[in-house]
Amino acid sequence: MLTFNVSASTEVMGSYGRADITAEAGDYLYVFELKVTDNSKDIATKLSEAKDQIIKNKYARRLTDKTVIHVAIVVKNNSESREKSAPHSL
Repeated sequence: MLTFNVSASTEVMGSYGRADITAEAGDYLYVFELKVTDNSKDIATKLSEAKDQIIKNKYARRLTDKTVIHVAIVVKNNSESREKSAPHSL
C-alpha cells in the first residue's frame, strides 16, 4: 500500500489572516489559497488575488525550516451543470 506522510490543516492563522489550507510534507510547507468564481473571464483576476493575498497576509510567516510553496487555486462554479445533473440521494 502506498501512503503519504502529509499533515494538512484548514484555516491556519498567519501573521495577518488565515490561510485556507496548509499542508506539510517532508521538507515542504504548502500554503493554499482558494477562490471561487462563476465567470470564466474572472479566473485570471481571482488567481492573481489569491497569490497576492498569500503574500500580503504573510500566511507562510511562521517558524519553520521547511521550504514554503505558495499554491493559488481558482475553482469555476458551474451551476448550469449542477442544475442538469440528476439529484443525488443518500
